[in-house]
Amino acid sequence: DFAQAMRFSQKVGEIADQQDHHPRIVTEWGKTTVEWWTHAINGLHQNDFIMAIKVDEIWANWGVLSGEIEAVEEASRESFQASDPPATW
Repeated sequence: DFAQAMRFSQKVGEIADQQDHHPRIVTEWGKTTVEWWTHAINGLHQNDFIMAIKVDEIWANWGVLSGEIEAVEEASRESFQASDPPATW
């Protein structure tokens, strides 16, 4: 529901503040979309991947703790295209 999506978004915001690396977060009814990128290089950096893993861990634990295993499994089947890392990587 919307309240759960808001709580999840808040948790993502907390870790983003701790790391001083902030994503784009879109919260909708029953859905939160988190996009990571690094403004300074206008693309993906290693930190973006690290933060994405942290969000995945929050989500995996969130679903298990709230009894929403099916939602976790469904979300893990989705894939999102990401831009290629910079050539200097």
